Amino acid sequence: MSSRDLAAIAFAELRRESQDIYNRIHSIAEDAEFVKQVHQHFRDLPLLPNMRCGAWYVDPDIVGGWLFLH
Repeated sequence: MSSRDLAAIAFAELRRESQDIYNRIHSIAEDAEFVKQVHQHFRDLPLLPNMRCGAWYVDPDIVGGWLFLH
């Protein structure tokens, strides 16, 4: 088996792992924590999550409004 074949197999496995439900949820949780930390440093700025792709990262109690961007 060539090194190119081994690399293709390794990349396929990484792609499969990244699509695992645990990894997806873990990634969302980490992103949500990041949003919280940024909000704590910039409390004077409104937090305006995009309803199409970012609302699940934000605690509704700290939202300053909602956006719907295409």
